[in-house]
Amino acid sequence: MHRTHKYPIKRPSNMVAAFATTVDKLSRLERRIFDMLIQERSDKDIAEDLGIGVRVIESHRDHIMAKTHCGSLHELAVKAHECGLD
Repeated sequence: MHRTHKYPIKRPSNMVAAFATTVDKLSRLERRIFDMLIQERSDKDIAEDLGIGVRVIESHRDHIMAKTHCGSLHELAVKAHECGLD
């Protein structure tokens, strides 16, 4: 579920394009984790679905956050929504 704001933030199109390009460069596993994160799935649920450890998910989540320059999962989900990736 995405939170909507009364006055949504409008990002310049070049920022949206840069985010989408960064997401396209994620590894296959990072992209699968990214897709589950923006669906607000927990690390534990993601780990169980992928058959890997929670610590591995946490590590990949940290890499995804760093690569996309997002400070929170909420920001990640908002940017993904702006790019039509949700």
